[in-house]
Amino acid sequence: MPFYVYHCQDVKDREQAAAIRREQLSAHLAYVKKHIDAYAVAGPNREVAGDYRSSTFVVKESSLAGADALMVGDPYVQAGLYRSYNGVEFVPVAGEWVGGVAWE
Repeated sequence: MPFYVYHCQDVKDREQAAAIRREQLSAHLAYVKKHIDAYAVAGPNREVAGDYRSSTFVVKESSLAGADALMVGDPYVQAGLYRSYNGVEFVPVAGEWVGGVAWE
């Protein structure tokens, strides 16, 4: 099954982003839990100061359209938390999750 990676950047207004995260956190977490089998990994990204400013999702879907549909249903997306998010196919070929290197 292919993987699709999304780097989702929060809206620039930090107070607005923090408010959306607070208001939608329970719904967002419930959505992720409901669709947990579709995620290879997902989580927020922090700045050095500790503030959340973006999120990364690695989605397991049969197509980019399917991955996009999953993302569109997320309450954070629906509430306008992210100013941008684009999915691209991700091909894991090296690292601990891959068990070393895939080309050998």
